[in-house]
Amino acid sequence: MISVFNDDEWRTLCKVMGREDLVSDSRFKTIPARKQNEQALDSEIEKWTSKLTAEEVFKKLQDKGVKAGFVENMDDMFKDPQLKHRGFWAAVDHPEIGRYHAEGPPFLFSKTPFKIDRPAPMLGEHNETVFQKFVGIPKDEYDRLVKEGVIA
Repeated sequence: MISVFNDDEWRTLCKVMGREDLVSDSRFKTIPARKQNEQALDSEIEKWTSKLTAEEVFKKLQDKGVKAGFVENMDDMFKDPQLKHRGFWAAVDHPEIGRYHAEGPPFLFSKTPFKIDRPAPMLGEHNETVFQKFVGIPKDEYDRLVKEGVIA
């Protein structure tokens, strides 16, 4: 995805593409003209992007300040150097599905480190703790509710 919101960004995109001739092309001279000739514009951009990988297009544009991004599949995301550096994927062992990679948060806190050190809980895994410690149900009543099937 390439996002160009003004004429300065348009000129920069054309320069990065090596197509500065497009800046003065009447079909693309203004934002309304570019919108009106969107199909032709897409074709010109496609000629350039088809010769490069998505990562190359992204890097070239980002380096010059043009907003751009690309869609990654799961294999791409596991190989992404930034996600690796941040420890975004954490290998954890789950009692039912085995080893899998849990997704970390899309943010980092500067003073509160985040670490995935266990899998998501099983349904009802912490019932006893929650009902007795936080809700305040006595153990004998909790046991009775479990036996009656009220609590699974």
